[in-house]
Amino acid sequence: MKILNIYPRFVDNTRTLKDFEKKGGAERFVVNLCRAQREIGLDSSLMLFGPRESMTDDPIKPTLVAKSFPLIYSINSGFDPIPTDIRFSRALDGNDIVHLHGFGADLLGLLSFLTRLKNKRLKLLVTDYGWNGLTLIRILRKLPVLSRLGNFQLLPLTRFSFSRYRAYVKVYDPIYGGVDTKFFRPVDIKRRNSVIFSGRIAPHKGIENLVKAVSQIQRMPDLIITGPVIDHNYYSFLRDLVKKVSVNADFPGPISDDQLVRYYSSSMALVLPSVYFDMYGKYHPQPELFGLVLAEAMACQLPVIASRVGGIPEIIRNGVTGFLTEPGNVSELRDKLELLLDDPTTREALGLAGRQEVLEKFTWHHVARRCLVAYEDALS
Repeated sequence: MKILNIYPRFVDNTRTLKDFEKKGGAERFVVNLCRAQREIGLDSSLMLFGPRESMTDDPIKPTLVAKSFPLIYSINSGFDPIPTDIRFSRALDGNDIVHLHGFGADLLGLLSFLTRLKNKRLKLLVTDYGWNGLTLIRILRKLPVLSRLGNFQLLPLTRFSFSRYRAYVKVYDPIYGGVDTKFFRPVDIKRRNSVIFSGRIAPHKGIENLVKAVSQIQRMPDLIITGPVIDHNYYSFLRDLVKKVSVNADFPGPISDDQLVRYYSSSMALVLPSVYFDMYGKYHPQPELFGLVLAEAMACQLPVIASRVGGIPEIIRNGVTGFLTEPGNVSELRDKLELLLDDPTTREALGLAGRQEVLEKFTWHHVARRCLVAYEDALS
């Protein structure tokens, strides 16, 4: 079976391409899925977009860069590219499955048309990661008739994903996310009194609630806030807030995976305090479709606490592999943090159960095989 994974992201230089899987959770997902698919015997490749066409010779994850331009670059930050060469269409030939990783991209409309035009055997499946840019397809997809006319099927990350589309188009069982458990593993480092947040620094992550919760703990832990800054005004607000409430916080920015494993292995807990309504009052209907950092932290036997939003309750078994809290509830978050900080037995039990859960459900090979089940059904 031949699969073409397409991620609608514009890469404007070779360095971005080289470090692509370090750019964020969705980027990590598509690269590792392609790699895992090849490891289980599938002929899988990855397509990205850039100012000129190129092809890598990497046998682990062969990558085609299709010539394109980024539509509304200033708003969408390189997402939603538009192909400008007929070779993009030719690259679809010979594949059995085209797997588009981005439901909001205008590529969905183009691919839906091309796959219908080419032949009935070529199937288009779509997975989404919750990106909320401005695109034509995002505006029009709210019309049910377009879902009925579209030549695609949906492959969700979680049961929460695509739930409102089930009446209009086929939605497969969730594929969830994966972790390289040989890399993300507990390292023999002494744990210190610290709590970590890892992810994009943006208002819908609700990081200010974590800062407030930490400030209310008597034996106050250090706070590590790591990840790329998406909203600079929000970042400045957080820097001011930690000073105001006297929290000892470190902002190391984007870090390497090696550093991340060391942080996970030396901290007391990872917290993902995402919200539906951010501090500006903006509503985020899909704040976390999966939460890859949760699975990575669990693989390192680090206890996790996360908001009960999106697909997160499908990842964390409350009280067994981590704790779930109501979004925006600072006192509840503080109480769960205090429990973990003060009770080493609970910390150890949650950490061990979390890693076991990842080993049994959330490796990349699990994801690749769940995709394969959907692919085979689509082709049957």
